[in-house]
Amino acid sequence: MRLVTAGLLLAAVATTAFAEAPATPKPHTLDELLRKWEIIDAKLSPNGDYLAVTLPGKDEKVVLGIFPIASPKDIHVIGMRERGEMVDEFEWVSSERVVLSLAKQVGGSQLEPLSTGELWAVNADGSHFKVLHSWRGEQQTGTRLNKTQSQSTFAMLLDTLPNDDDNILIYTTPIESGKDGAYSTVFRLNVNNGSRSSLGRAPMRNADFLVDSKGQARVAYGQDNELRSKIYARTGNGEEWKLVVDQATDGQHSRPISFVGDSESIYVQRTEKTGPDVVYSLSLTNGKWTEVIRDAVSDPLETYVTIDGGNLYGALFDAGTPGVRTFGDSAEATLLASLQIAFKGSLVEIVNFSRDGNYALLRVTSSSNPGDFYRFDRRKKKAAYLASRGQWLDIDQLASKREVTLKARDGTPLHGYLTVPQGKDAKNLPLVVWVHGGPHGVRDTGDYDPDAQVLAFGGYAVLQLNYRGSGGYGRALLTAGYRQWGAQMQDDLTDATRWAIEQGIADPTRICIGGASYGGYAAMMGVVREPKLYQCAISYVGVHDLRMMHTRGDINDSSYGESYLKEALGEDMDALLQRSPVAHAEKIEAAVFIAAGAMDERVPLAHAKAMSSALEKVGKKPVYMVKLREGHGYYDPENRLELYSGMLKFLDQHIGAQ
Repeated sequence: MRLVTAGLLLAAVATTAFAEAPATPKPHTLDELLRKWEIIDAKLSPNGDYLAVTLPGKDEKVVLGIFPIASPKDIHVIGMRERGEMVDEFEWVSSERVVLSLAKQVGGSQLEPLSTGELWAVNADGSHFKVLHSWRGEQQTGTRLNKTQSQSTFAMLLDTLPNDDDNILIYTTPIESGKDGAYSTVFRLNVNNGSRSSLGRAPMRNADFLVDSKGQARVAYGQDNELRSKIYARTGNGEEWKLVVDQATDGQHSRPISFVGDSESIYVQRTEKTGPDVVYSLSLTNGKWTEVIRDAVSDPLETYVTIDGGNLYGALFDAGTPGVRTFGDSAEATLLASLQIAFKGSLVEIVNFSRDGNYALLRVTSSSNPGDFYRFDRRKKKAAYLASRGQWLDIDQLASKREVTLKARDGTPLHGYLTVPQGKDAKNLPLVVWVHGGPHGVRDTGDYDPDAQVLAFGGYAVLQLNYRGSGGYGRALLTAGYRQWGAQMQDDLTDATRWAIEQGIADPTRICIGGASYGGYAAMMGVVREPKLYQCAISYVGVHDLRMMHTRGDINDSSYGESYLKEALGEDMDALLQRSPVAHAEKIEAAVFIAAGAMDERVPLAHAKAMSSALEKVGKKPVYMVKLREGHGYYDPENRLELYSGMLKFLDQHIGAQ
């Protein structure tokens, strides 16, 4: 660990009118669109006077910067000494002290970092650095840890205990936990001296927890190895756990959000038999469910809790354009509703409040703005601009998304987004159908999307569809995609493409399909099943042989992953082969671009090799890119620039933007 005092590329803090963003230069290059954000995450201190931010440092490391808002040049930058180590997540414990977790680039400097399960603490002025939890035992700082408590366990921050400046709650899980996972243990941990006390073990493997207003971990929840959700509750630390909600019994998936103010009820996001998820309150004493909020189209994507942690006051929905709906008569609900009006055309989220509630840190985003941060003074009713994620971007020159709705061939309503190049009409354009990965439970949203911006920058309209299997629109649509890879899920994408042609948006002779992971699979199956519809396909770290999902990669390393594959794909190897693009290379007429990472554990390189080999055997040599030190998606900036430059060149050759 080293402490560095340095300047930060933050604009000077100045009180401004609402929604007045600073003037920024117009992006002229692909490199500017791919540049990593100047600010990754930001949080306001409990007294409202300091801001802590994560930002890129030297050698692609992420560092923590802490500075007084009144004097942003007086910043303390916290970085890590060990090669490949960086700051992961962070939280304020008090106005003096911050707890942070570590991540490390495992296996190569270009791989995306993974959490190490270690926790450290530091003061706002960079002093009193302390290792709180580490599997490494003794540290070079001289800190000694109890090896039986720390060395073989992975720790996660659970709660910062707002009424306690000295302690936090964490839970730890054995690093070597086997395929079935492990039972976690909750601890109260002193952030000054590292002392801890156990508050009990979880009642199920792979559990998470909720903490009540008294700082007690009274709810545990998760999914069993058959993917069924369960919620347990207890009356206090050390008391016996009781199963209160079980998907195996009621058939609905439930996820707790937070305690209600009286701590005798909890908010739960719960699936419905049809339609999107609904937020309920659930009494832990009598089991009564009471509806709190629902939307006709979208699941609640985020929920917002009052400063005292006692009540929900808003939820984020995205049925086309992301928007927050507030409810109740709390001061927080009133504030957020007024902020949405003041920053018209943007999504305003309150990241956190100061402890007295006067200051709020705002994050303002849109489909053409990755994020501006403001500190809002509730007494003065003014917002002070602090920083932007993409300070160098001219958001007025970036493309915007618009909602699209259509019906699949079987009548299923589908939602998605269309991005059109800046200054172009949505008429007779070269089109890229860009398919999201996952696929189950993942979705495209109406917020800023670097892939869509890059493709629009190249002159292409971009269509992104939340096909069946996607999340965000209810459990029924999600499960409708199970065992439909290459079948109905693919039909949805075909139907959306034909819709874009019928609407006059797409030039039918200039259409490409592409995506990453599952998106790469869908791209290849698209040109297998519809050889005349698409002129080219891009598969980025894509799945090409469904049989390999059961035999290679990290998904089947856990019982949970095995159950997911059985439910999502099925186990009939002959049927899986028939729904794999690698088995149908001879049907492909379109040009193909394949990119992969040699160290990809999710979709091993064998997929790309097999697809490329199958194409070459039938005389169709693809553009083929492999980076030796990359995993499931390129992380290194130079590799990302080469990838997207190559993709745009490929598109220009086959569906030309001009």
